[in-house]
Amino acid sequence: MAVLHYDSCHPGRWRLEPPTQGNTFTILGLVLTGVGLACTATGFILMMF
Repeated sequence: MAVLHYDSCHPGRWRLEPPTQGNTFTILGLVLTGVGLACTATGFILMMF
């Protein structure tokens, strides 16, 4: 019998292993996404002047 674990960070995802907290790739992805969004917003603002 397999034990399923519910991932509270990602609703709708069930896993066979317990979810890990503080994954390095997740943190790196969030940082890079934030930097990309900031650069995009800055580019649009500078384009208006």
